[in-house]
Amino acid sequence: MATKRIRYLPSFLILVAVLFPLVGSNTPSAGAHRANGPVTISFYYRGTTSQHDQWVSWMVSNFNKQNQGKIQVTTSSTPDADYHQKINLVLGGSNPPDIFFSWEGGYAKSMVDAGNAAPLDAYYKQYHWNSELTPVAAKLATIEGHQYFLAGYISASVVWYNTAIFAKYHLKPPKTWDQLVTVANTLKSHGIAPFLLANQQQWEAQFDWTGYFVNKYGVGVYNQLLNRQIPWTDPRVVATFAQIKQMEDNGWFLQGINSMDFDTTAIIFWKKQKAAMWYQGSFILPKFITDKKLTQPVDWFPYPQIGNQSPTVSVFAEDTYMINKKSAHKAEAAKFLDFLVSAASQRQQVDLVGPYSPNASVAPVGEAPMVDRLAKLIAGYKASTFMHIDHALGQDVAQPFLEQLQGVLAGTVTPQKAAAVTEAAAKKAMGPVHM
Repeated sequence: MATKRIRYLPSFLILVAVLFPLVGSNTPSAGAHRANGPVTISFYYRGTTSQHDQWVSWMVSNFNKQNQGKIQVTTSSTPDADYHQKINLVLGGSNPPDIFFSWEGGYAKSMVDAGNAAPLDAYYKQYHWNSELTPVAAKLATIEGHQYFLAGYISASVVWYNTAIFAKYHLKPPKTWDQLVTVANTLKSHGIAPFLLANQQQWEAQFDWTGYFVNKYGVGVYNQLLNRQIPWTDPRVVATFAQIKQMEDNGWFLQGINSMDFDTTAIIFWKKQKAAMWYQGSFILPKFITDKKLTQPVDWFPYPQIGNQSPTVSVFAEDTYMINKKSAHKAEAAKFLDFLVSAASQRQQVDLVGPYSPNASVAPVGEAPMVDRLAKLIAGYKASTFMHIDHALGQDVAQPFLEQLQGVLAGTVTPQKAAAVTEAAAKKAMGPVHM
């Protein structure tokens, strides 16, 4: 499943450039409808892959057939790499969409604060979404006491590991940090980097940062950081910046971190078995699987336990959809969203796009056993979870954090400086720390 964090390959950019005018042309304004005809709903989404476009096309076509003469959905999209820049212009334009894609967490809250998102509490009740969706999918939609989006796709962050390398050196997936240290030292002694980290696009290293911080200090402390109850200059934050740098200095990461691209070059080194582990979201699966067949010797394990803290898995919503607060036809828009998360539509998405649906009744079929295991974890996950920084916070804080973390890894920024710069950004965007 391609995500916010996965960029287009050049060939697909060309394809989008050719198709986009056809997809987005003649899209009516929010709530527009033909005289004596069906209500027209405009659906604006983030383009990721051709498979995702295929699913959207199937979904819209089938919904329109079922609601012929009553509701007509039209679509337009913007490629992932440009969506951040375009969405605010689109929402502020003369023809804003009725339904639009959003990321979760802090980004979703920024949409709420800007007055772009309508609360969906009544529709959650009307369509029984709380019971239809997985626990995490329903919970993540709540912002300041109201549910504002519908999750369209779910992901989880785990440690992917090369089973062939582990078997060769008689290693087992570590359950504790001490065991991870032993595994890392063994791999290093055989000339293999313990971890792969491709941070050219800046978002990748935050996985390692938040994975360590949450599992070291707990979800409660992480939430305090996000909610401005502790500053970014807190010693635990500085220590985590320092820990990631120490991991690099100790040879835990394959060299070339900030020059390696997640989409293209990283998988080359992975296939050459230059590194044995990769802490990333489940959207990474297309790198390991083709036509539901495992093409790489890969499995996964949760982030190891550090100290006395119980391990926490990041289960998050990669795709979410909001109804425009300005839409004149919110009820029709909600009906379309109900179809989007229906078993029929989600089955198509699982088959075409990726295996992890927000609909609790839809599970992957014919996938590798490790895919099924992760699906079960995601579907039944009720424990505390967390979002990585670029989902948890708005871009005015997340982007400075990502830039500073890249600087720490490059050795051009100290952990203390990285924390101070991020704190300044958080103070400007979110105000002073409050207890």
